[in-house]
Amino acid sequence: MDTYHDEGHKFSPNSLTISGPVKLVGILKGKYALRSPNLEEAMLQVPRHHFLPVTEIENIYTDEPIVIRTSDGLATSSCSQPSVVAKMLELLNPAPGDKVLEIGCGTGWAAALIGYLVSPSGGVTTIDIASDVANEAILNLQRTGATNVEVVIGDGGLAYAPNAPYDCIVATVGIWDIPSPWLAQLRVGGKIVVPFWFNTLQFGALFQKMDDANTLILVGQCGQLGFMRLRGEFSGPDSYHYENDFRLDSEISDFESRQELMALLKLPMRRDPASRLWTKEDLHFFTEFLALTETHTVGIMDKKNRFGFSYGNGLYKESSLALLSPYVNDSILYPFIVFGGCSAMTELLSLNQKWEDLGRPCGLAAVHIVATPLGIKPLTRDSVGKRWMQYQASFKTPP
Repeated sequence: MDTYHDEGHKFSPNSLTISGPVKLVGILKGKYALRSPNLEEAMLQVPRHHFLPVTEIENIYTDEPIVIRTSDGLATSSCSQPSVVAKMLELLNPAPGDKVLEIGCGTGWAAALIGYLVSPSGGVTTIDIASDVANEAILNLQRTGATNVEVVIGDGGLAYAPNAPYDCIVATVGIWDIPSPWLAQLRVGGKIVVPFWFNTLQFGALFQKMDDANTLILVGQCGQLGFMRLRGEFSGPDSYHYENDFRLDSEISDFESRQELMALLKLPMRRDPASRLWTKEDLHFFTEFLALTETHTVGIMDKKNRFGFSYGNGLYKESSLALLSPYVNDSILYPFIVFGGCSAMTELLSLNQKWEDLGRPCGLAAVHIVATPLGIKPLTRDSVGKRWMQYQASFKTPP
């Protein structure tokens, strides 16, 4: 059953509605999420409480996401965490006069912030597949007096041709692949900021369109994110699979392989120490490297914490599973957990050696991604083909 809040409530001015935006800006600056004076001014001038009319004011000016709709107990729409909004808008860096397309309008707060940044001559089009979400955003925007934001009901994967071409496209939902209509409606030199799925990893990605052939280059990132996925025709494969107390994160789509993976988790496990001393930072960077380079990557969430951790990433290969683990015993980090045969562990060690040979690059901070439409050049061992684009990741060698 869908639930949503009543649009009728309005705040009366009080000390919290006045001081709340100042408090929030202070929180975001303290977390280094907010750096731009222009964005700081927008945060002060576009109060978040106008977009959350029935949420307790004390909960609005915190750095927390606020769910505004659920379906069958799962969140389907939210007002995003302010620090994440700030990081993504810092990446986007829209300029006065820009035409911006937002995918997923939520409460309308992010669209209003962008509208403030591109005023007086720029404008924002925000599109949402859910009519109730879009209609509520319209009411919120009307309440604040935003005049340069247009709300459209439709499938965000199709973008919105009547207002194209755009200088920037930003998504507030997880994107598995960059849809071809976005590229057709983005000018050369334009920017795309998305929570981008790459195997088990979702991160804030800034792509720039380089030419009329729709080549994209990753030119910035803001770390790992956790947005709900785009809905509709352009959503991509569902990478979450649930069984008992486990959640499997993987793009492995066939049922038999998923069942075998779950069966492997019931086998006795063994912990393998590394050949050298690891740190938790090493584990973090290698996990990101793994997701960016290997299509057999899997993530396992265990609600019962049976393996000494609640979530682990690793590889599934030839009836075997090897996971990376933050398990520590007697000050020694044991980074590998193995189920079944040795194939996955052998491959994991090979990739670990590749990471070592590259100078142990710092995951997302060191990755370079070039995306081209499928069919322009052949897929290679190091490239990932999706529905519309293929992505080639390489890594800068640390100094």
